[in-house]
Amino acid sequence: MSGAHGGFTRARVAGALVAAVWLTRGATALAYRPFDGTDAAVAEVGEFEAELGSAYTRREDGHATLALPATVLNLGFARHLEAVVDFKPVLALGAAAEGERFELADTDALVKWVFVPGSMQGGRGPSVALETGPLLPELHGDPGFGYQASVIVSQRWRAVTAHVNALGALSRTGELEAVGSLIVEGLPASRVRPVTELLIDGTRGHGLTYSALEGAIWTLSDTLALDAAGRVAREEHRAAFEARVGFTWAVALWTQRE
Repeated sequence: MSGAHGGFTRARVAGALVAAVWLTRGATALAYRPFDGTDAAVAEVGEFEAELGSAYTRREDGHATLALPATVLNLGFARHLEAVVDFKPVLALGAAAEGERFELADTDALVKWVFVPGSMQGGRGPSVALETGPLLPELHGDPGFGYQASVIVSQRWRAVTAHVNALGALSRTGELEAVGSLIVEGLPASRVRPVTELLIDGTRGHGLTYSALEGAIWTLSDTLALDAAGRVAREEHRAAFEARVGFTWAVALWTQRE
């Protein structure tokens, strides 16, 4: 590598770092990976958050698929209100793939409303939120609509924070589903927090799924957090293991006037 080319490369890297610092200034709160449930908190007004999970491959019935990072986009658009959009890109692999190779799965558009502000908002007592909205047709997947609603209760103490989720849904194929979960965070004020999630999921006609997740969240700054976790589950009498790695990034798009 020539000196001129090396200097140009270093200049581009420095410029990218400066741009990243500029873009992430001013954001405050971060969303909630690596869990299946969530917390009774929302992004500040004008704040945008992007949560990305890990990519993985799956082989089932001789067909291989690549699941690209599951994405959750959050935007605080009013006091105690947040818009949430979820989707998961899936790509069919190999010669066994038939029809459309690309699928956009788990698509939905939700609104989360903290109707009882509490300890998660700097006050006292439990915070209570409602998250609800339609399950949208998947691209090259299930073409129907569904609906889900969940109630989230969170309580923050000095040494631990707990979140209880109760979700009911009508799937895109007309099946009823109920999910309950408990999330426990240790050391809320620490930059690295140990986390646990216990979950039970029941879908009519498909039995019950039990799962347990153990991991950690590492808060690098007010705008960036990394997460890693392992999840074990019992799905229709079959054991499953999943490794999760991802991050949450936040940026202030506008500032709310006092």
